[in-house]
Amino acid sequence: MAVLDLLAIAPFYLPLILHFDLRFLRVLRLFRLLRVFKLNRYSDSLNLIGRVIRKEKSKLLMSVFLIAVLIMLVAAVIYFFENAAQPDGFPNLIETLLWAVTTMATIDTDVHPITGLGRVLTSLFAILGVGLVALPSGIICSGLINEIGEEEHRAAEEKREEVVICPHCGELIKFCDNTAILRATEPVKA
Repeated sequence: MAVLDLLAIAPFYLPLILHFDLRFLRVLRLFRLLRVFKLNRYSDSLNLIGRVIRKEKSKLLMSVFLIAVLIMLVAAVIYFFENAAQPDGFPNLIETLLWAVTTMATIDTDVHPITGLGRVLTSLFAILGVGLVALPSGIICSGLINEIGEEEHRAAEEKREEVVICPHCGELIKFCDNTAILRATEPVKA
C-alpha cells in the first residue's frame, strides 16, 4: 500500500507545507531503512541473475581478464610513445593506466595523444573498448535467455502433455498424463 514509502518521504515534504519546527519528524527517516525489505519482491529475479553469474563465472572472469590485459598493454604502449611528447600528460604508467581505463569506457579525458601513432592506437582502442566493455553484458544476457528457457522446459516437463494424431481425420488430440489414452490402429467400424 506504499505506506512505508509515504512515511519515509514525509519528513522532506512536511516542512514545505507546515511552517513550524518539525525536526522531531526526522526520526521517520529511519523508515527508509525498512524499504530494504521490499527487495524481497524481486528475489526471484535476483536469484535468477545470481544463478546466471555462477554458471557463467568462467566466461565473465575470462572477459574481465582480457579487458585488464588489453588496458595494461595499451597503457604501456601509449606511455612509451607519448611520454616523450607530453611528459605532463602521461607522467608515469599509473596515470597512463587511468587514461586507458577512461578511454576504454569512452569517457572524455583531459589528456589526448598528440603523436600520430598514439592517435591511431587511441582510436582503435576506443572502438575496441566499446565492444569489450559490452562483452560481459552479452554473456549475462545470453545466460539469462538460456536459464529462462531451461525454466520453461522444466515447467513443460512438469505439465507433460502428450499429443496424438487421430488416425481417421488427422486432427491433433491432446491428452494429459492422468488421462487414459486410447490409440486406434485401425478405423473404428460403426
